[in-house]
Amino acid sequence: MVADTLEGVAFGSDEELVEYLGRYLTFSELTPNGIYVGLEDGTWLDPSGWVPDADYVITERDWYKDGIGSSKMVLGSPYLDEESGGMVVSMSRKVTLRDGRVGVAAVDITLSSIMDKISTFAPMGSGVSMLLDGENILSYYFSEFNGSTVSEHSDDAFLTAVYALISQGAGDVHLVKNQGVTYYAALDQVPGTTWTLISSVDQKDVLKELQSFMTVIIIISVVLSLLIGLIIYIMIKKIVTRPVSILTDNIEHIADGDFTIHIADSGNDEIGLMNSRMNDFITSMRGT
Repeated sequence: MVADTLEGVAFGSDEELVEYLGRYLTFSELTPNGIYVGLEDGTWLDPSGWVPDADYVITERDWYKDGIGSSKMVLGSPYLDEESGGMVVSMSRKVTLRDGRVGVAAVDITLSSIMDKISTFAPMGSGVSMLLDGENILSYYFSEFNGSTVSEHSDDAFLTAVYALISQGAGDVHLVKNQGVTYYAALDQVPGTTWTLISSVDQKDVLKELQSFMTVIIIISVVLSLLIGLIIYIMIKKIVTRPVSILTDNIEHIADGDFTIHIADSGNDEIGLMNSRMNDFITSMRGT
């Protein structure tokens, strides 16, 4: 919006343009220096009051080169700011002022809050997270690595392995070994950037959770099996064992010549049918 305004409004002077830019010095805590403009003729327009050194060539700066070919804001490569010591990334785009002068409008975004946020990502409570922009390290669990490159830490096997996966365009989850320990590493591309968020956790921690889950499932299965077995036992005892036992006792009485017993005529199953026939037999013997 600011860049469009710079192109659409005919400011009376450079001072008036800088005064307009000054409104955005407090726009966001992530952009403490506000929006600045560098023109191809060497004119520097900066509401923060910062004045570049005499050997500062605007057109040779990375933010200028990134933005001069785009009509929309483009994200540059993050870098370590010498003054603040923090990670910064510039966004810039080409602007053509109403008086015909051409240049680039840019804004520096501090990444400290992003880095702090990433440092709090701990998968499963024990994992770690990091953020890479190609070979550039934006955030690492060793904070002293921030602002450096992967090649500067070739002795870090984990970092080197992760960077190799990113270079291959790999995504999703991969197994990465480091000093005899195997990690699950999830690689996610940050939309609209060349950044990759890597979250890793020790494989043992993952399997520990899985084993705990399996243990719970096994215990539940055993309990259910015992419960089902108990129900089946009760049902068999009620439906089969008890009626058969009663029928057996009645048959023994009949075998001893006792026809005074009464056999309950109930049930539609085989045992019920046997009881019915035995009851008919006893009735007939009583008549005899």
